[in-house]
Amino acid sequence: MMYKLLCDYATVFGVDFPISAIKDSANEYEAVGIIKECLDSGTPYQSGAVKSEPEPVPEEKPVKKTRSKKANA
Repeated sequence: MMYKLLCDYATVFGVDFPISAIKDSANEYEAVGIIKECLDSGTPYQSGAVKSEPEPVPEEKPVKKTRSKKANA
């Protein structure tokens, strides 16, 4: 089960799960829960992150092109 979750994580996020970030604080059961939570929420694991709602990505506004005036010397 752990192997499948690690493969799924790598497929979804394009990077390996940072197992070394949780090795001292989580057992295998907790690690499985963390990986499942990441996959279910669609957010990659961030070490030291406080559990909260993910922040929305701000929309980029189009940049208006303006003509620059040459300064009179």
